[in-house]
Amino acid sequence: MNTRYTERDVLMAKSNEVLYDKITKNIEEADLNNSLTEDAENVKKAEAVLAENGSKLPYLQNMLNETRAIRLMLHRISKFFDSQKENLSNTNKKLGRAIREELKKIYETLESAAQTSHSTVSAIKGTAPTQSK
Repeated sequence: MNTRYTERDVLMAKSNEVLYDKITKNIEEADLNNSLTEDAENVKKAEAVLAENGSKLPYLQNMLNETRAIRLMLHRISKFFDSQKENLSNTNKKLGRAIREELKKIYETLESAAQTSHSTVSAIKGTAPTQSK
């Protein structure tokens, strides 16, 4: 799931960069045409390109910033869940260890009680009078 978001982010960043480069190139060409030519038609064309593409730059920059913000937010969410997974794993290990220790104590207590019971039964059998027929 994380790689899907990463691939999408890479594709969006590349497309944003391509659009940004294309617009920047058009603006530079418009500036160059505007500064180097005396031809009124080329100047008008350059100004039209500049006006058309210049209005798109802030929008693309905002999209790029939002993409970065979303990617950062997803990264933070991913880190949070990774840390929660680690915390849960540690808690499970501690609980498992505590349960095993308690079960060991219960087993030792039962084993001790069984030995006491066997020794008591043996003592009773040894001291009990035998009946003869």
